[in-house]
Amino acid sequence: MSSHLPSTPFDKLPAGSLRLLQISDTHITADEAHRLVGLNTLNAFKQVIEHAKQHLSQTDLVIATGDLTHDSTDIGYSVLQTQLERLNAPIYYLPGNHDRTDQLLASCAKHQGTFPFTLQQGAWAIILLDTSVIGKVSGHISERQLADLDQTLSEHADKHTLIALHHHPVKIGSAWMDNIALKNADALFAVLDKHPQVKGALYGHIHQCFEQRRNGVEMMGSPSTCIQFAPKQDKFGIDEQPPGYRWLVLLPDGTIQTGIKRLESIPGQVDLESKGY
Repeated sequence: MSSHLPSTPFDKLPAGSLRLLQISDTHITADEAHRLVGLNTLNAFKQVIEHAKQHLSQTDLVIATGDLTHDSTDIGYSVLQTQLERLNAPIYYLPGNHDRTDQLLASCAKHQGTFPFTLQQGAWAIILLDTSVIGKVSGHISERQLADLDQTLSEHADKHTLIALHHHPVKIGSAWMDNIALKNADALFAVLDKHPQVKGALYGHIHQCFEQRRNGVEMMGSPSTCIQFAPKQDKFGIDEQPPGYRWLVLLPDGTIQTGIKRLESIPGQVDLESKGY
């Protein structure tokens, strides 16, 4: 009797397709026993990585979209990198508000220099932005990055483009989260709206799935590998959804296929009554 592995979203794709996995908001630390709102973040992260290995075929790229450590330590980044390397794919990192850009680049992302960082593969360009601001939970993109982004998009108008950042650039209907979003999103959209090759914007920070189309651009927010925030809440709240990740297929015609995969259950205890962290 022959056996067949179940199909995955990465199977039977047109030639030139790019298979991408987004990992976000891992919040690990130098302390392997660290718990965030009751949940061991490293244990949850390891289980998410194992889930991705089992439920997706070969991944072409991994993008880690910020809040990768909770303490921005060398040890935390080393643990992060060790786990992500289990996916056997090139890894591209960008910082969140819990990261330090210089520490992240020095510890993990030796393939990068400054932001924006542009990766080109096939019909696509992927541009990583740094929205982190030291001492701030909300995000901001510097004038220099915006100018460089505009120039890059002008120089590569023939490439379908995906923008990746940490902070959400569109409101998600949660007052407390929207207060700590990307503060100069209008400046970002003033650039993106000039370049019709931009097909999507991918981000973390919100610890939940959110999808919206804006001016033909797919806005894609994604779950955390640890705790999840309850959607559409005016105040901080924890959701009972398990940890997860987003997969994307970037097709050569500029189409984006995407979805969310999650663990079957929360790997441990979460304090659903928590008022913040």
